[in-house]
Amino acid sequence: MRSAAWKLGRRAAVACALLVVLALLAVATAAQTAGSDAAPLTLEAIAPRDVFAFVSVAGLEEGSRAAEELQLLGLWQEPEVQQLLAGVIAAFTAAAEGAPPEAAWKYELVKRFFAGRMAAIAGGVTVVWARHGPVPVPGVVLALDLGDRRKDFELRLADLLEGLLPAPDPEHPRGGVVRSALCHRGQEILVLRRERGYPQLHVCGTRLENLLLVGLHPSLLQRCIDVHRDGGRNALCHLPSFRRARAKAEPGALVEAFLNMASLAQRFRGLLPDEWLGAVHDLGLDGLEAVYYASAVHDGDSLDTFYLDAPAPCRGLLAAGASSWSEAALRRVPRSAVAVVALRLDLGRCHDLLWQAATTLLPPRATGRLERGRARLEGTLGLEIRQDLLAAFGDEGVLYCELPRNGFIPGVVMMWEVRDRANAARVLEALFDAAGIRSREVSFGENPVRVVELPGGSLRPVLGFVGDRLVVALFPAGLRDAIRQHAEPGESVLDNPSFAHALGGLPWKNGSFVAFLDVKRLAAVVYNLVETFLPAASADVHFPFDPALVPGADVVLRHINGWAKVISHEEDGIVLKARSQSLATLIALVWRWLDRTSGSLEHGAEALKRLTEPRPRADGR
Repeated sequence: MRSAAWKLGRRAAVACALLVVLALLAVATAAQTAGSDAAPLTLEAIAPRDVFAFVSVAGLEEGSRAAEELQLLGLWQEPEVQQLLAGVIAAFTAAAEGAPPEAAWKYELVKRFFAGRMAAIAGGVTVVWARHGPVPVPGVVLALDLGDRRKDFELRLADLLEGLLPAPDPEHPRGGVVRSALCHRGQEILVLRRERGYPQLHVCGTRLENLLLVGLHPSLLQRCIDVHRDGGRNALCHLPSFRRARAKAEPGALVEAFLNMASLAQRFRGLLPDEWLGAVHDLGLDGLEAVYYASAVHDGDSLDTFYLDAPAPCRGLLAAGASSWSEAALRRVPRSAVAVVALRLDLGRCHDLLWQAATTLLPPRATGRLERGRARLEGTLGLEIRQDLLAAFGDEGVLYCELPRNGFIPGVVMMWEVRDRANAARVLEALFDAAGIRSREVSFGENPVRVVELPGGSLRPVLGFVGDRLVVALFPAGLRDAIRQHAEPGESVLDNPSFAHALGGLPWKNGSFVAFLDVKRLAAVVYNLVETFLPAASADVHFPFDPALVPGADVVLRHINGWAKVISHEEDGIVLKARSQSLATLIALVWRWLDRTSGSLEHGAEALKRLTEPRPRADGR
């Protein structure tokens, strides 16, 4: 009879075996789930890291979803706007949906074909034979994300490639299309070319997982397959400059472009003259590794990112505005300003770099003429440009604009930092004398200012020193306000809610350049003019809507935000951030329109054209 210990051991062994089986089943299930939920393949994950350029644009599905966040779409969905354009919308919809099926089919095909993200890369150079000899052609690969539509997509790859071939040569009109198959590391590539004629271009294509890849000549397409087969270790998405660039942009960019300056320099450096290379080095541009642009929908507007990747210590022009401007500069700008530009720029450094580059690039004869012209100018002024003129002024300046108070000319005021007031006054006197500008000195309170006398008298520019700033205004009122703001600081542009919203999330406090445009206030002025003159214009102009139904200004203005731009210098490069209505807004609205429209867009557009055609007036005129 077996002991109790033996029975207990057997039960423990069975339990362990069951646990092992359950663990294996769990691992297998997890692996299968992970495989089914794996992220779709992207072009940057298989593109070689030495490509010259990369571009990616969101497809219809992604762009249509992004449009839901746009303020402009919210304006379109307002009941007052829908009522105003009800006739236009009805005419377009009826014409588009009533089109014959054969006319609407191609638009449905476009919507299915471009539903996923599109991308392209360029890299390498292939020499092809043209009519007059060999011609270098860059390698290009286009990628289209078919997603789950790749199984039921009806368009044949061969037909698509044949449509991309150049037109038949007029001297060889009967030259057919030669098709061949190329197998590279287990991936079949279809290659098409013209049997006769020039240029001898090869168009190739293949399907790789969820991507439809189309290339100009097989070499770059084959390299993409190599990167994919090797696990993507040498892909563009792992390039340090590409990773740094994407980290600067807002997630979910609808369009992005990447220019690999390091790869371009490596390929074409030997083709440039030594003088050009020396000028590039003097300007500090040889440390530039990449240029990147991205545009995304964020907080109802477009948020653009422009990035210059220069991870080495910035030199030359890349460091000309490296220091941040002071927030006190904007405290001098009144709240009523509708446009503001503030920047910090080392004028002396920029002068030295540009002068050195010009004397390096230009031939000796042109350099001599440039130096003699500078000497004559300095002799006329009685001062040296670098030691006197530029040394008198600092690095920080502000320019702002206010709405017109009287007439139609806006009030423009510029303020620039002054290091040596006496030297700056001597520089201005010399400039006025050399240019023959007449001026007279008056006093605004305790501040002596100079009024410039211009022919006609419609403009009366004034300038004077206010604190450590030289202030120049188109009208005396602008300078008086600047003096008052300096003596008794009041509300500034920093207290404007539109300014706070436009620059919210942007690194403007650490920037060397800040620009702001109060679009809402400008739109209010324009909209008031439209409401005033539209009823009178409707008597002479035919509108496809009833002008009496135009929504009130409050309906429109609540969907409009201010615009802003900021340039900041970081350790690895220069970043420009801009909030406005730009490329992301355009792409999102176009894709949204295509997504929500059924039928033939061509027939709908013809209906809109008929609505806008001039019609005879009731009085016969």
